[in-house]
Formats: sequence, structure tokens, C-alpha cells
Amino acid sequence: MGLKIAIQGVKASFHEEASFKYFGEDIETIECDTFKKTCELLKQKKVDYVVMAIENSIAGSILPNYNLLRDYKFNIVGEIALSIHQNLLALPGVKLADIKFIESHQMAIRQCEEFLQELPDVKISESSDTAASAAKVANQKLTDTAAIAGTLAAKTYGLNILEAKIETNKKIVRDS
Repeated sequence: MGLKIAIQGVKASFHEEASFKYFGEDIETIECDTFKKTCELLKQKKVDYVVMAIENSIAGSILPNYNLLRDYKFNIVGEIALSIHQNLLALPGVKLADIKFIESHQMAIRQCEEFLQELPDVKISESSDTAASAAKVANQKLTDTAAIAGTLAAKTYGLNILEAKIETNKKIVRDS
């Protein structure tokens, strides 16, 4: 195994996707509940790097993460632009008409507001992570619930994409 990379979120999260894109597939990602936890692991030299979002096309600068970089006196050593495409994921065989609940991270929900407004009878709930929502749908075999998450989460957890690219902001970010 190569480098150890601390990420906020779980397997198949956008932070893991960014880690693979930047460092390659031969890495070990260490899942953390918070960005502060990722910084603690780096400070303790338990990981080689942290991958952390600091800008979002909808929310703008993620100031708490800039504060962490300042407080821990960490330097930014690289940058990756990752186009975030949100998808509505469900178990195989489940149709959009079957969905009564949608779950995802609050930022993903905000990124998909226009799509979600078209589903007034569906209850939307926030979770800690997009990929964690996908894992929950898969692991608990929820036939009335969909998750908003990325393509990597669909592939990792064996879910179908009911609707692709449901984010409101379709601005294309060039890969770098």
C-alpha cells in the first residue's frame, strides 16, 4: 500500500475520489468524521497527507477549513479541481415513484435544490456524508429511500443511478 491519506467522510466519498485523482489508486484512505480529525492524524504523523475541500462552487470558501490550515500551521502542497456531479441513487429495481425519502449531506442537498423542489412529497433528510447515505441505502436495503451521492458511491455500494447530474449548478470545472 502506498501513502496514507486522511479524508473527511467514508469510502467512495468525494474526498476519496479527489484523493485517487491526485495521488493515484495505490493509496490507503483513512476515514474521519470531521476535518479536525484529519488534521489531528496529520499532526500525529499517522497519515502522510490530508485531502480537504476548501472551495465550493455554491458555498464559496469553506472558512472553517481555512481556519484549520491556519491553526495547525499546515501548508497546501497541491490542488485538484473536482467536478462534483450529484446523482440520485437507489437499490436495483427501485423506481423514482417508489421513493418516499431522500438522504444526503447538507451541501449536496443545497446543490440539488431545483431538482428536489420537483419532488414535494418526498421527505429530505441530512446526513453526515453523501457516500455514507449511499452505504445506508445499500446496507439496510431501503427500497423507499434514495441517496444523493457521486458515481463512485453508486459503483462501490451497488446502487443504480435513478437520475444523473441533478445538481443545480452545471458549471464545468476543467480537470487539473
